[in-house]
Amino acid sequence: MGGTLKNYYEILGVPRSATPDQIRTAYRKLLLKFHPDKNIGDSYFEEWSKKINEAFEVLMTPEVRADYDVVYDETRLASQQATTANKDARDDSIVPDEDPPVSVDAAIQKLAPVYISAKQAYIKATRNVTAIEAGLKSKQMNASWHFILGGILAFALLVWIAVANKDFFKSASSAVPVVEQAAIVPLPLPKKQELEPLPAQQATRELALDLWIKVVAPKTYFFEQPGASVLNDKFLSKGNKAQCHKKAGNYYYAIFQSAVNSSYRIEGWIKTADVEIVAQ
Repeated sequence: MGGTLKNYYEILGVPRSATPDQIRTAYRKLLLKFHPDKNIGDSYFEEWSKKINEAFEVLMTPEVRADYDVVYDETRLASQQATTANKDARDDSIVPDEDPPVSVDAAIQKLAPVYISAKQAYIKATRNVTAIEAGLKSKQMNASWHFILGGILAFALLVWIAVANKDFFKSASSAVPVVEQAAIVPLPLPKKQELEPLPAQQATRELALDLWIKVVAPKTYFFEQPGASVLNDKFLSKGNKAQCHKKAGNYYYAIFQSAVNSSYRIEGWIKTADVEIVAQ
């Protein structure tokens, strides 16, 4: 843009207040007249075609046009003030034509064209980034749908396998007896005299048993001997089950084996008041 600000309104032959439709109409007429394809090899037409396209791109891009108009108006005002300063005071009210030749000072000469060009590049880059982000978002949505559809297909496949092999699963499940929780009915308690506290001299008398008990107290501790000190502070929480092999007084000798960790095992004497019999 040399030392003079390009007057895009003058290039397209439209006023400063021209609307987008007016700018578009003027651009089409000029492009038909100066299109280089009609005058191949003629540098004059090629140069004017570039000027017309550049003016159209600036004035039809709202953000770039707004910035261009600021510089354009400032340079017009500066030119008017310089012209008025050389005239008689009585001529101060004379207003120049709308679009006189506009010259800019050294600072605007250097910065304005660069700024407007940079603004155009920024808007183009912003549009490209927006398009790329839209494409990435579309790909992410497609990937999500693929994942969901894959899950649905996998679930449908499992259902189909289960239905197709229901006889096999039925026979396999029938081979293992299943005891439902509701079907477990506590067995009758042993004879009354077996649950009553034994005399002190018979407190260590042991009776052989083979039954399962369930803890009904919040905690039941294990003892080394009936009524002795706690065994390593080990205890079972409410709901756990253990197998009993013998009874002495008001104590059962129980063995608890963890179904989760086969190496975890507790055994010792527990109070009969803390448990109930669930199976023999």
